[in-house]
Amino acid sequence: MIYSAINDWIPQPGRITRSWSSGLVLLQQDFIGSLSDLGPIAIEGDPFPADDAGTGAKVYGIPEYRDLGNGLQGATVSAYGIVPGKAGVQTLTELSFSLGNIGFTAVETNPAANPPNDYREVYKNFPILITNKKFVKPFFEGSPSTISTPADDDEFKILAIGNIGSMAAGASLKGAAFTVSQIFSNIKLAWSGNHSPRPVNTMITNAFGSSMEFQNFGKVIESSATFQIMPILIDFGEFQVPQNP
Repeated sequence: MIYSAINDWIPQPGRITRSWSSGLVLLQQDFIGSLSDLGPIAIEGDPFPADDAGTGAKVYGIPEYRDLGNGLQGATVSAYGIVPGKAGVQTLTELSFSLGNIGFTAVETNPAANPPNDYREVYKNFPILITNKKFVKPFFEGSPSTISTPADDDEFKILAIGNIGSMAAGASLKGAAFTVSQIFSNIKLAWSGNHSPRPVNTMITNAFGSSMEFQNFGKVIESSATFQIMPILIDFGEFQVPQNP
């Protein structure tokens, strides 16, 4: 018999290796050994047997043992580790969308009013669709890995859901410019104030607050954080109504 003198666990062909863009890797392999001579191949937290890729994979989940008959036993071992060189790399794993709003504000003043310089703030809100970017990073237990805010927002988008000024639904609004008369029909060009175009400015924010999500793979933890861009309120400033409009 080919396995008549087993004194160690014998790895079987067909090892499964699955990796994620974050650097997380799953190793899974079957082993055959003697039912009487060998103890457990691994317990949770043990290094994966023959991890020649150097991933530092640790066994997570008790190996599945089974009696193969003829004095032999089989074991399926699963382990998680980190692909060398990727532990510190942030990678995009998911794009999603969420609803948001873009706001415009202006102030009307009327020196002829009673009392003089009566102020009336006007505000308009438009629904928009915002892209979200999810980043993940793996780290070994006890060595937390933080995810920094993306440096730029080139891959984020803001899309109009309905018409906003002269912009049609579905248009990309990032960097688009608007004049006060496009947003507020009640403010006339004859009124003194800033009618020059104002571009949409954005800031990157964590879509789920300041916390991160964590997923536990035994000795390896995978952290993730989702970011989005939020448009900054466009303030057209103050407009003075003519005394004799």
